[in-house]
Amino acid sequence: MKKFFLFCCFLLSSVFVSAQGIPLNTWRTHISYNNGIYVQEVGKAVFVATQNGFYSVNKSDNSVQTYSKSDGFSDIFAKRFAYSQEYDALFIAFAGGGMDILQRNKIRNVRELQLRNFEINDLYINGKTCYISHSTGVSEYNMAKKEFGETYTDFIISGATCKSIPVNSVTVLNNQIFVSTASGVQMAVINDKLLLQDCSNWNNISTLSCGPLATFAGKIWGAFNDGVLRYYDGTNWLAFHTDTDKIISLEVNHDKLILARDQHIVIVNNSLTSQVITSNQQNHAILDEEGFLWLAKGTYSVIRKNVAGNQDQFIMPNGPATAATYKLYNNQNTIWVAPGGLKETGGGLFNNDGFFEYTDDNWTNYNEVTVNNWTSLKDVMDIVTDPQTGNQWIASLESGLAEFDPVNKQILNLYDATNSTLRNIDQSPIKASASGLAFDKNNNLWVSDYRAQKQLSVLTANKEWISFNLGSRKSVTSVVVDDFNQVWVNISREGGLYVLNYGDKVEDPNDDKLKDLNTASGNGALPDNLVTSIAKDLDGQIWIGTNDGVGVFADPGAVFREGSNFDAVKVWVENGDESGYLLSGQAVTAIAIDGGNRKWFGTKNGAYLTSPDGSKVLNFFNTKNSPLISNDIRDIKVNTVTGEVFFATDKGIVSYRSTATGGGDKHGDVYAFPNPVRPGYAGPIAITGLVRDAIVKITDITGKLVFETKAEGGQAVWNGKNFSGQDANSGVYMVFSTNKEGTETAVTKILIVR
Repeated sequence: MKKFFLFCCFLLSSVFVSAQGIPLNTWRTHISYNNGIYVQEVGKAVFVATQNGFYSVNKSDNSVQTYSKSDGFSDIFAKRFAYSQEYDALFIAFAGGGMDILQRNKIRNVRELQLRNFEINDLYINGKTCYISHSTGVSEYNMAKKEFGETYTDFIISGATCKSIPVNSVTVLNNQIFVSTASGVQMAVINDKLLLQDCSNWNNISTLSCGPLATFAGKIWGAFNDGVLRYYDGTNWLAFHTDTDKIISLEVNHDKLILARDQHIVIVNNSLTSQVITSNQQNHAILDEEGFLWLAKGTYSVIRKNVAGNQDQFIMPNGPATAATYKLYNNQNTIWVAPGGLKETGGGLFNNDGFFEYTDDNWTNYNEVTVNNWTSLKDVMDIVTDPQTGNQWIASLESGLAEFDPVNKQILNLYDATNSTLRNIDQSPIKASASGLAFDKNNNLWVSDYRAQKQLSVLTANKEWISFNLGSRKSVTSVVVDDFNQVWVNISREGGLYVLNYGDKVEDPNDDKLKDLNTASGNGALPDNLVTSIAKDLDGQIWIGTNDGVGVFADPGAVFREGSNFDAVKVWVENGDESGYLLSGQAVTAIAIDGGNRKWFGTKNGAYLTSPDGSKVLNFFNTKNSPLISNDIRDIKVNTVTGEVFFATDKGIVSYRSTATGGGDKHGDVYAFPNPVRPGYAGPIAITGLVRDAIVKITDITGKLVFETKAEGGQAVWNGKNFSGQDANSGVYMVFSTNKEGTETAVTKILIVR
């Protein structure tokens, strides 16, 4: 009981931290927890591994707790668990070969297996030893010594031939060890482990390809790949359960053998009588202490099933519907996710996941199940908020443009080839390929029309459609409108940028001006012709990411100004021997602007934060130095209210609470957090709700100045120290904020308790 109490402390401490909200400079994951892979009972909890992460379920109330690299784990893509009640140790094997051990409220990252390039297939606990079946054999981990023991890599393949081969499973009976492989089952005596290094000491007791093994009722059981469950009587393998239905898993739980097939579960007791329960498409099954089946499923993640046949319980943490992400969009305190995308060949993915919304720490998924009047919005490529109505506009590569009411959760309008100027590559009379969206200051909605003959359309504020043929290159995606109401359109495959100035009236084609930018000096001077991202910063400059670094159009209005040099400039970063142009040689896949006008860049190697002018790299995050789950950054957006930065990767979404928020012309609700600052806290203290780029001064109660700084956008950060670098004493501190003109002021207080 004491051991499990310690384990529960880990769960409760994680819940407490989560309940306080995400502090500055910390991370959290936003994972889709469907597609359950594996389940493991751990005292009063059940751990669940899914395709994209892992979590635990409290059996008493079905509450869930998610885990991530922020908690200290080395990875999130768990594939196998094994639990030792004697040592109160949970072994967690990750896809790719890493392993963590959660023991008595502490996490140990075990990297030895990953360094050896092992792919872990299974874990098995026997006494003080955890046997690790992997891609080149079997390794032992001694829980008493907290170290690795022997590794066995040579097994008999045929005749006397010895070879290192993948091991699927291990089990032990008395002093004998059994391993299963694609070539059969082998057995050896454990008396002298050094002898097991010699494959001649292993006996081949079956040549049939075998998956999981188990020790039950004094016998060795094997789930063979011919669909037959057999047990070994010391001489022969005897068939026990035969079916054409594929065997998925084999476990021993609470004196019962649990066989999971694709279409049903078989529960075998010690007298070798069995009970068959119908259940479809599980990936793993166990029986808990209370007699409930836990099934790792596809869409439902995990199901708690009453063997007596009562209603099943579907248990899954809140999260986006899938891990697919192509583009993010932020509107104040809300993040929207477009999960579509393009194949390398340029065609759509035919993604049918719908789209996702994240507001107030909660994910809502919109698809054919949750929206009553859903239409087939495949490959959602972009989302934008209507500044007049608050509705969302959805760009679909397959269906065109949809207007969505997020309050009543219904599609209001759908525009395709039948009722708009939108088309697709085939000039279908129905389908249309919307790929990018942006509103201009006149409330006209601009839509890039991927591979259509007229690749840019606009739905005017008067609800009229107009289309534009920008040139011969048709693979247009992202759209950005600058402060001069000019429309910038990215050409994703053929390369380059289109810039359209539609003049005084969008309806009048006679005053339209068009530029087709490329790498040539005097015509854009793009760092590379393949433009991979584009964004407008708070000063109105246009930043572009290319296949070879970053370029900046410092004066976008000069593009059509006669005689002006409007070429993009590359940003020089001074960094000693590593000085050079910003992200030169890297494909810049995403650009985001935070409330302090700092620049966030996504690449295939991680994410960068730079100063507002890009000349100084302030931070760099990758999977090795942060909780990022992948270095392949697809998009970045910033929640301007909280400063939380969202990273869309090829494996899902993570976020980081940065120090900059959006600031306005006036102060908002000014407050500090954490407040009060309690004993033991040594982190940053944020003052938020400020006028943009405010001058902030902090004094003690006597009026003595202890700290002064400039806000990053609408938020300033204090390290809790005075000018001498010493911790500020207990007491009340006054915070005075003003804009640089001194016309907009605000005051708040901070209480520090040491």
